[in-house]
Amino acid sequence: MARMLDAAEALLEEKSWSELTIQDVVSRAGTSVGSFYGRFKDKDGLLHALDERFFVIMIEMIEAAVAQPDWESMTLAATIARLAQLTVDLHSQKRGLMRTLILQARLINDLRFREREARLNSHIPQLLALVLAHRDEIRHADPQTAVQFGLLQMFYTAREMLLWPHLEESMPYQGEALVQALARAYLGYLCVEIG
Repeated sequence: MARMLDAAEALLEEKSWSELTIQDVVSRAGTSVGSFYGRFKDKDGLLHALDERFFVIMIEMIEAAVAQPDWESMTLAATIARLAQLTVDLHSQKRGLMRTLILQARLINDLRFREREARLNSHIPQLLALVLAHRDEIRHADPQTAVQFGLLQMFYTAREMLLWPHLEESMPYQGEALVQALARAYLGYLCVEIG
C-alpha cells in the first residue's frame, strides 16, 4: 500500500488527478491492478488514503514545531518568522498532492475531507497561542481576531503562491525572501513596528 501511495504522490507532481490512472500507479509502484483493488475500492479510495496520510504528516509537522522549547524566549518578530517558515515548509513539499487534495475536496461533497480538515484546524489554537503570548506588543485594536486572521492570511497566501505553478513563476519572492515577506505582512497587520 505504501508503495502505491508513494507512486501516486510522485505521479501527481507530473500530472493532474483526472489524468492519473490506476495503471499509472501500479506501474510506478511495481504492483498489479489486482493488488490495487485488494487495498482500495477505487481511485477515490486511493485519494482518501493519500489525504489521510498527508494530514497526519502535516499534524506531525505542526506538533513538532509547537513542541520546540525556545518559543518563550523568542520575540514576536522571531515567533512570526518561524511560523512563516513553517507555513512555507508545509506548502513546499508534496505540492502536486496538495493541489489535488484541495481541488478534489472542493469538487467532491465528501464529509471525510471536512473531518480531516477539522482535525488539522484543531491545532490552530496552539499556533495562535504562540503569537498571543506577545499580546502586549500587538497594537491592532482587536489582537485576538487579528492574530487569527493574520495567521490564516499568511497560510492561504503561501498556499496560493506555492501550489499553483503559474503564480509561483510570477511571484516577486522566492525561498527565504518569501518567508520574510509573509512575516512582515503579518507583523504589519498586527500593527507592530517593523525594524
